[in-house]
Amino acid sequence: MKKMIATLFSVLVIAVCEGIAGDFSLTGDYAIYSSYVWRGFELDGDPVIQTGLGAGYKVFSIYIWNSQDTSCDDDLDSAEVDLTLDVTKAYGPLSVSAGNTFYTFPAGDARSREAYISFSYDTVLSPAISAYLDYGDEEGGGGDGGYLTVAVAHSIVLADHFPVLELDGSIGINNGLFIEGNGGDVRIGASVPFELGPGIMIDPSINCVLPSGDMAEEDDGGQDPSFYAGFSLGYGI
Repeated sequence: MKKMIATLFSVLVIAVCEGIAGDFSLTGDYAIYSSYVWRGFELDGDPVIQTGLGAGYKVFSIYIWNSQDTSCDDDLDSAEVDLTLDVTKAYGPLSVSAGNTFYTFPAGDARSREAYISFSYDTVLSPAISAYLDYGDEEGGGGDGGYLTVAVAHSIVLADHFPVLELDGSIGINNGLFIEGNGGDVRIGASVPFELGPGIMIDPSINCVLPSGDMAEEDDGGQDPSFYAGFSLGYGI
């Protein structure tokens, strides 16, 4: 009897562990880009290295992201460390995400916080809409503003046994986020992701960003159109 109970207990433990493992995910990424452009702002004109590590369990996830300047050819220092807490739930083709990102900028000893909610739908052009609210103190480095983005994406099969061409774009609306007035940006991108091995993806890409409104005004956002390219290497289990 004791042997039977021990065997049943062992089977139960294995089953529970396998069930937990099936709900657990781990991701990592490493990227190099020619410059760091974020929501229409060129935060660094030098090449940057950006890395991230994430872990998830069921609908919950945590993600740590870092960006480092590789040279000092301009006056910008974009060193950044972000921590994001996220909850994502799928309702059929509709996916809803909500969370909070904690930004840290070591070079300026600055910090900020941002809440967000995002909706995406699995259909033609993969439409997505996301709203962000930065509630960080401006004196401490916060943006104290809002940002809304609408994005679409489309895949083009170029040939059999050849990586798919991914085209994507977004329109961003800036409401006082690191600017005095209102503005926005349009981003257009293209990439050719392909699998290097089980769970390992490489994604070379090129992007064009066009600021508008107060984002482009010299006495406010002061941003010019920009291009940047690079690649990311991602891994997930």
